[in-house]
Amino acid sequence: MLQRHAPSGTVNYKVADVTRDSLPLSDLALAMGLTPYIADLRAFLDNVLPTTEMLFCLYVDPDRWSNRLRAWVPLFNVRRLQFHKRSAVDAIYHRHGWQLIERRNFATGYIDLAVAPQGSLRWAC
Repeated sequence: MLQRHAPSGTVNYKVADVTRDSLPLSDLALAMGLTPYIADLRAFLDNVLPTTEMLFCLYVDPDRWSNRLRAWVPLFNVRRLQFHKRSAVDAIYHRHGWQLIERRNFATGYIDLAVAPQGSLRWAC
């Protein structure tokens, strides 16, 4: 697929603990299905945001009725999902100078598209 749509593009795969291991510089960080299992969201975002220019990320919303039920009756939270309030995510973005471009409801959570301060990564190297 990459060969067809971006023949000069490069994809690198790395196995890492995204809350603490150094991450390579990237144009885009795609975190779909990852944050529902990360308890320390601040450590994750503090590690990811400085290394990328754009983040596309799924979060599980604690305010959705199904997630409130999972929190109230842990037996229903069989996958041990972690819930992240929008205000907490926004505070971390703000601390890094990031801008939320779009937020959409998705399933039992929401998906964010956020960007780094203009030129912060490109010119830092």
